[in-house]
Amino acid sequence: MGSLHTTTGVVVSDSNSDVGGGEGGQAEESAGVARGGAAGGGDYAGGQGLHDWTRRRRGVVSAAALAMLSAFCSNCPSSHAFSLGISGPKEWLKGQKQKTAKFLFAPINASRDRLDSALLLLSGADGSSFGDYEEAGKLVKVAARDCMPAQPGSITEIQTRTGVEVCTFRLVLKNAASLLDKDDPLKVNADAALDALIRSFVALDRLLADGAAGATSRRENVMGALKETTVALDSFERGVRNCLGIA
Repeated sequence: MGSLHTTTGVVVSDSNSDVGGGEGGQAEESAGVARGGAAGGGDYAGGQGLHDWTRRRRGVVSAAALAMLSAFCSNCPSSHAFSLGISGPKEWLKGQKQKTAKFLFAPINASRDRLDSALLLLSGADGSSFGDYEEAGKLVKVAARDCMPAQPGSITEIQTRTGVEVCTFRLVLKNAASLLDKDDPLKVNADAALDALIRSFVALDRLLADGAAGATSRRENVMGALKETTVALDSFERGVRNCLGIA
C-alpha cells in the first residue's frame, strides 16, 4: 500500500532496464553499422545508429539522475536542496504524494464503509441475533485491515513472525510520513492516532466475540464501540492528511 515509493521504484527499475537496453542497443547498432557498410549504406546506418544510441543514453542518464535525486532528497532538508528560488526535491516528492493520495485513502474509506454496514446491521429490528453479531464481526475484521493481533497459526501470524508488515494502516502511514523526521509532531500525532485506532478495533472485536445475543445492553455497547471506532478512523485519516499536507 506506497505510491510514491512505488513511483520511485519504477524510476529506478526503468533506469536499470534502460541501462541494459542502452548497452544491448549499442551492440545492435554497431552490428547495424557493420551490415550497413557491407551493403553500401554504411554511412547512413552508422549515423542513424549513433543518433539512436545517443538519444537512449541521454534518457538513461536523466532517469538515473532522477532516481539518485529521490534517494538523496529523502534525507536532506528542502532548504538545502536548491538555492535558485525553485522548489526543492522534497517539495516535488511531496507534490507527487499528494497527487496519488487517493490510493492511500482508499483502504480507509473502505474500512469506514464496513463499519457503517456493521452499525446498520445491528441497528435493525432483528439486529440482536447471533447471526447478526457474527456477520458484524466479519465486517469489523475486514475493516481492521490485518491490524489486530493475528490468530496463532494463521497466514497473517506467520507473516508477522517473519518480519513482514501486514497492517494496511501502518503501511499507509509509513508512505504518507516517509518525508518526515521520526520526531516530527505530525508523524508523532499520526502514530498515536493509529495506536488508538488499533486499540478501538481490538475492543470492538472482543465485544462482538462475546456476543450475548438478545441482550439489549450488550447491543448498545457494541453499537457505541462501532461509533467510537469510526471516530478513531476519522482521526487517523486526519493524521495521514496532515502528514501529506492535505487539508
